[in-house]
Order: sequence, then structure tokens, then C-alpha cells
Amino acid sequence: MAAVTTMPTFAALAAVIVERDFDIGHGWTTLGSARVHVQKTANACYIAKMTASEVITVPFSRLTLHYREIGIHRSRRWGFGTVFGFRTLKDLPFVSLASKVKQAYEGKNVPAHEGWPAQREALKWLVDKGRDGIYALEAKGIKIKHTPFRSYYLTEGNHRALALFVLGDVEIQARIKR
Repeated sequence: MAAVTTMPTFAALAAVIVERDFDIGHGWTTLGSARVHVQKTANACYIAKMTASEVITVPFSRLTLHYREIGIHRSRRWGFGTVFGFRTLKDLPFVSLASKVKQAYEGKNVPAHEGWPAQREALKWLVDKGRDGIYALEAKGIKIKHTPFRSYYLTEGNHRALALFVLGDVEIQARIKR
């Protein structure tokens, strides 16, 4: 009977490094746009050491919306997807929605939907705070989650990210959600 070989888990590899001290080198690399410390093990695997609270910089072009709809809370009846005519926002590139929102905010291509004034008001409140004010808000902040396609899901802080896009930023500072 042939022996079955399984790949070791991350925890098992980490335990080997700690127990047997097989560390043969350190280096820096990028994971997405995050700069993370990696450790090269004896079997040539690289293990990234990134804490859950680490803030990374992510270009808007690498963000994808995670939910079917965003912006339905605090007495707003319609979300951005409905207002801008998207069937769903799930897996939509962030820039697809954000460019429409920015045009509408600037008065160039305003949607006729009755939900736009409430969304614009919420967005204006953030834009008026400016970049520093947006990042200074303590609540949940902007959080992202890895996708298998070298991009990130925007999981929290959708309005904040949209406001930063309207302000002309090309990237955001966000925490990785684990």
C-alpha cells in the first residue's frame, strides 16, 4: 500500500521553525501592496508574518466590493447599488462604482433616483472632514479582506473609501480583516 503524503499546515511549519530553529534567512517582500516580513525555512517555504492590526496601503484599483449593497443604514432606504442602477455590488471593482459616485457628487452625471440626496449627504459629511478627519474617525475604520485574485474585498468603511476617492486619493490605508 502506498504511503499518503499531506502538505503541512501553516501552524505545523511555524512549529517546525520554532522547535528546530530551521530559519535560514530573512527578507522583505510585498504581499499585494503590503510590505511584510518573511522567513525562509529549510524547505524553501516563505512564511509571512503580518499581524491582524497592521495597516497597509492599497490602490483603489485593487479593491472589490464585498456586499450586494452598501449604504443602507442610518435611515437611508436605498443603497449605492440601487441608486446607480447596479443589480448587485458583490464582486464589482470598487472603481466602477466610485467613478460614478464621484461624477454624481461633482454634479456631472447625477442619478435621478430619489435615494441619491441621502447618499450624497452622508458622503458630503465625510468629504467635509477631509483625509485626516476620515482616518481619525475611530468607529470601525476601513477594513479589507484578501481575495484569491491579488485584490482585496472592501469589508468595512465603504462610505469612507468613496469619500477618499471623491477627494482625489488613489489609494487607501486599511486594516486586514482576518
